[in-house]
Amino acid sequence: MKRDSQIPYEEISLLSLASISSETKFQVLSKVKDQSQDYLLLSDDTSEFSFSTTDFECPDLEIGDVVMVFGQKKESDIELDKIIKMNLDWSLLIKTRNVEQL
Repeated sequence: MKRDSQIPYEEISLLSLASISSETKFQVLSKVKDQSQDYLLLSDDTSEFSFSTTDFECPDLEIGDVVMVFGQKKESDIELDKIIKMNLDWSLLIKTRNVEQL
């Protein structure tokens, strides 16, 4: 059985790349850990994911940049729809998340 998610991105917020379930759309804040012509390695300090960028137009990113990633997980593949480079301090973002969890 195949199911397409009809939920818009703005109604979904995830704190971890590892919590993305199958057949759902997602948006997640993460930082660039490594990048080459063929892949992009993102980390959210709890998990890492490598995304293929061969069929995806990736913005000009550097290691350590904070990005908002939009995509959809289909079965075992994660498809990226958009990456937006954010002007955020990653350490401050992590501290804010820790305070929110108290």
